Amino acid sequence: MGPKERKHTKLPNRTVILLASAACVGLAGSVYIWSIFNIPLAEAHGWDVASITFAYSLYLIFSAVAFFMAGALQQRFDPRAIAVVSGLVYGAGWFLAGAAQSLPVLYFGFGVLGGLGDGLFYNTALSVCQAWYPDRRGFASGVCVGAVGIVPMVFAPLGNLLIELFNVGMAFQICGVLFLLVLIACGPVLKMPPEGWAPEGWSAESEGAHEAVDLRMGQVVRTRLFWVIWVFMAFASVAGLMITAHASNIGQEVVGMDASQAALQVSILALANFAGRLGFGVLSDRIGRCNTLAIAMALTAMDLVFGFAIVRDFWTFSLVLAVAGACFGGVLAVMPALTADVFGSKFFSQNYALVYTGYTVASVLGPLLASGALSLTGSYQAAFTAAGAVAVFAMALALVMKRVQVKTLPGRR
Repeated sequence: MGPKERKHTKLPNRTVILLASAACVGLAGSVYIWSIFNIPLAEAHGWDVASITFAYSLYLIFSAVAFFMAGALQQRFDPRAIAVVSGLVYGAGWFLAGAAQSLPVLYFGFGVLGGLGDGLFYNTALSVCQAWYPDRRGFASGVCVGAVGIVPMVFAPLGNLLIELFNVGMAFQICGVLFLLVLIACGPVLKMPPEGWAPEGWSAESEGAHEAVDLRMGQVVRTRLFWVIWVFMAFASVAGLMITAHASNIGQEVVGMDASQAALQVSILALANFAGRLGFGVLSDRIGRCNTLAIAMALTAMDLVFGFAIVRDFWTFSLVLAVAGACFGGVLAVMPALTADVFGSKFFSQNYALVYTGYTVASVLGPLLASGALSLTGSYQAAFTAAGAVAVFAMALALVMKRVQVKTLPGRR
């Protein structure tokens, strides 16, 4: 489509598309309210908590599977259709989980359907917003993935209220209907820009970069840069996942945090994570992705090694934890933008699914690092030191990424 033809074609407002994408991606954060359902489910059905928790593990597995499925589907189907169908699957999963009278039904509803819906709409919405913001990818990623941290702050108290007013099954079903309505309302907005579209007055050359080469997944895995990015994703996520998985336990050990402070800590960590996702995302548009990631990792290392060593009360603990949460959020905001920068936006959904497997590996290693240190030494201090060392290595990898990127993809940041 030529410039004159594009000039007379009315395009949707990309701000509206960004907000719709953020609403869809943000719903992925609803999985983090799972913990409020554990005990009520056990009490209502007589199931043990360990068996119930397996539904959460299934959710994460099928979400990762759907991440790859979304990449393939987007090459054949309109993202609007994928978003709406994934909304139906996701809503049905929560609704079925609420009606479950046996563990297999709970596993299938929440674990399989919920996980599949999550991976499909998350990847699809993130891909759409990246395509509309080639000039501000960090900002767009920050807004979208930042919403993931805000959603639990809304739905956690709502879920508790619904359980108190009705029962745990009804709470599941009402949440499922609400999630379905959001995805059905926002899904039809997720339209990809026309082929060759660019924001007015912007081009890759105007940013001092070459036009992005759209690489397919098979081509991406054959590049040295991909493997540097993948290892960075894994190492950079270890510290953040260790902290988020054990925040309450760490607080109880370090400063003797009580139940009310633990509840407040969840909100503080969520806000810090959101601020980090948006702030580091915007910063990466200004100073470059690799520079921003190196700064985030340097701050993480200093925070873990020195910050936790000087913690004396709840508020200093909150500050140190907030820094770790903000830096972790920043990594998750910058990585999608970096992936689109270096491998192109056409096959972004498939390529980012590959990069994201590094996070999946870290989701196992991070919590194990903390629990292993606690078992061996009786304290989390060894875990802070180890995670700090991992963060230093990740910082070095960010600088290596920059050198490899300049060498193999000239002109890109």
